[in-house]
Amino acid sequence: MKNINNYDLINNFVKAEELDENFFINADSYLVDIGDQIYNWFLKHEKKLCIGINGAQGTGKSTISNFFKEYLKEKYNLSIIVISLDDLYKTKSDRELLSKKIHPLLKTRGVPGTHDIDLGYDSINSFLSNSKNDCWCPKFNKNTDDRCKKEEWHNLNFSTDIVILEGWCVGASPQNNEDLLNPVNELEKNYDKDCIWRTFVNESLKSDYQKLFNLCSYLIMLKPPSFESIYEWRYQQENKISNDSSFKMNKDEVINFVQYFQRLTIWMLDELPKKSDVVVEFNKNHIIKGIYYKV
Repeated sequence: MKNINNYDLINNFVKAEELDENFFINADSYLVDIGDQIYNWFLKHEKKLCIGINGAQGTGKSTISNFFKEYLKEKYNLSIIVISLDDLYKTKSDRELLSKKIHPLLKTRGVPGTHDIDLGYDSINSFLSNSKNDCWCPKFNKNTDDRCKKEEWHNLNFSTDIVILEGWCVGASPQNNEDLLNPVNELEKNYDKDCIWRTFVNESLKSDYQKLFNLCSYLIMLKPPSFESIYEWRYQQENKISNDSSFKMNKDEVINFVQYFQRLTIWMLDELPKKSDVVVEFNKNHIIKGIYYKV
């Protein structure tokens, strides 16, 4: 362990990432404690580790994951690689084919069924199995809406200690089939009248996704106070994007986008805290009000 001043470490991270005071408060009061817990998990297992971080749109899961990466590197000299579930998206052509064969809504990446889970599982599982060879896990370029070239992929090499797998539905369990029948929003009501899309999503979640999630020895959930907060937080993220960006969404586009994730997100808000090792609860202002550890 290095003799690191937490204040300086957090302050440097906030400045480098151009974050606001809320993140400093969250990190200083709570996130460093979770970082220490991750280190204790690593010591307990005495081997390479995969840790899952679940967080709905706008919760800040990518930033928090990168904070843990920096904190564990600076304080404990651990090598961390953060892999987003988004990195595992199927290629643009594969999703195009999926949208034609199964349902048009599958052209939009995000929900279970739009990821190449086998590719992610094979690389992370090989890493955890102490493979002497480097393991390569894909990266995704959202600007091109397609997978990056292999030379840009994550290199899970022999010196890596921990993989953090972060994503909006990491750790999620499938719903019961009867729960799929009634639409939860206008997207499902108008574009999935026969329940084909949401049934495919749920069936996908039942199989390969559980195999991938089971590689995570521990699960951390970032829990918003309500689903309504997700709309607001996701829109706040869009406001940080340059106005001349072709990828910036207006409020109506954000509302439509979040509807793709609404069903599973509402389900996870109720179901996932029961199975998470750490639950991080936010208030509506995106400040952590408490963390709860599994006893």
